[in-house]
Amino acid sequence: MSLFLAAPRAGSSSSSSSAGSSSSISAVAALSLSLRSLHLSASRSAAAKKGVKPQVKKKTAIKKTTSGPRGGGGGGGGAKGRRGGLDAAAARTNPFFVAPAPPKLPLLTPAQYAGAEERVGEAFAWSKCVRDLHTAGVMPKGISREFASQPTPRTILRPLSLSLFSSLDSLSGSGRTPSAPRMLVGPRGVGKSHVLLQCVAHALESGWIVLYIPRGIGMINSTSPFAYVASQQTYAQRALSQSVAANLASQVALGDVAVLDLPLETDLPRSSARELAAHLANHAAALSPSALAGGLHLLLLSLAAQTKTPMLLAIDDAQALYMRSAYKDADARPLEAWQLSLPRSLLSLLDSHKIQRGATLAALGLSTSEYRPPAALLRALGREELHGCNTGYTPLNAYSAVDATHEQHARAAGWKCVEVGNLQAREAKGMWDVKRMEGATWNGEFFSFFAAVCVGHGQKYGTLI
Repeated sequence: MSLFLAAPRAGSSSSSSSAGSSSSISAVAALSLSLRSLHLSASRSAAAKKGVKPQVKKKTAIKKTTSGPRGGGGGGGGAKGRRGGLDAAAARTNPFFVAPAPPKLPLLTPAQYAGAEERVGEAFAWSKCVRDLHTAGVMPKGISREFASQPTPRTILRPLSLSLFSSLDSLSGSGRTPSAPRMLVGPRGVGKSHVLLQCVAHALESGWIVLYIPRGIGMINSTSPFAYVASQQTYAQRALSQSVAANLASQVALGDVAVLDLPLETDLPRSSARELAAHLANHAAALSPSALAGGLHLLLLSLAAQTKTPMLLAIDDAQALYMRSAYKDADARPLEAWQLSLPRSLLSLLDSHKIQRGATLAALGLSTSEYRPPAALLRALGREELHGCNTGYTPLNAYSAVDATHEQHARAAGWKCVEVGNLQAREAKGMWDVKRMEGATWNGEFFSFFAAVCVGHGQKYGTLI
């Protein structure tokens, strides 16, 4: 190939000039293509000699974005990171979206479920007394989150709940001997806190005096200020004492309870237990730590000694009474639960069954690994297996550290275990129905749980839905 171009003649016409220029452009283009092909052939031959695979330009796929969320399921359409179906957030911002109406549920009151075994598994809305507890912050954290997320805060009636209601009714009569306290035990997540709160609601609706401790761990996790009281040899917890006194002062039944004539360091009103509770709640800042702790202890002893109105002592995460706390003294030594004022007052009520008319009900919490049930309590309950495989820790053995003082307190209380099992088929059906009425979004976890319940009871979906 010739690499030189012939120049046009000087005397040629304009047409011949334009033709010559176009021919020169095409010749230049042909030259560039020839040079490029020559370069590629040379590079390929060199790569073939070296054994290197020649580079090939990759093709980039152009992704088309959708105009909006698409329905119909499958793997396409919708927002980024979602697998089919409507994007819930986008659907609710749609101007045509209509939220489902909150389901109309019966209230959880004795008039609704008294002697009605056929209502087991039915969803009930929490009564006003429980909603007031939620407003006051006297509620377990998990159930409190449910209150915020559910259109109508509700619960499922269980057979165990009816059995405990019947036991409470039998203990409400006067002249009954003090009963042994009962501890709700079972695997994690079976609903022990729900059953305990249902019993609290039943007692409040029946006119009982209720001392409800929704988060027992809050007494020992070092989240409340404390001060040492040398005269009582205990560490007073001002904020916790004020909270308990305020909860008791809101109950009208305390107005008929007389205060015991026991000596106190500070003069406090004693016309009625409700007046004493109101004074402790409203003037806690003006009272000394010793006066506040001593006044609350006197109030609890007065409520336990009276026989006019039945009293329920309900404690969630009750293992907090029998373990080492997160508090430390001035020498950075950890404090035991019995060294703190509020746990000590509760332990004094449990010792020798000081509640003359009423009952004590507690729940063993397994939701936190830091405050799991201690070996001393499990050994006193005779439920050593709860320390092992169910909680993910080494089972009790001959070398397990057991605090003798805590074990003595647990045995002195005389706890009786009440087993809380998994949901039955009727209870799972009730949960399914109420969630369907609420228009809730189902996930794989709930479907797996519901299928396990059905298979465990020999049921099929068609017989429950």
